[in-house]
Amino acid sequence: MLDGRQVMQYSPEYLAEYKGSRPYRVAIVFLCLETICVTLRFWARRIGKVAWGADDTLIIPGTILCLAVCACAIGEQSQ
Repeated sequence: MLDGRQVMQYSPEYLAEYKGSRPYRVAIVFLCLETICVTLRFWARRIGKVAWGADDTLIIPGTILCLAVCACAIGEQSQ
């Protein structure tokens, strides 16, 4: 356990390892997947002439919130 006077030492290899771009890439992938899946869902419903349901109404704000989370992750990486 460290008290106030001790400093944890990290190896140079540990400090050289950078994984900061990984969350950025994951956010971009999910942003694309969400958009493609929702678009295909509405396109399939239109082709099949299926009526709008409560799930279709709720998927719109859900998608907007997921896109906002991805935008926040991308914005956080930009700082």
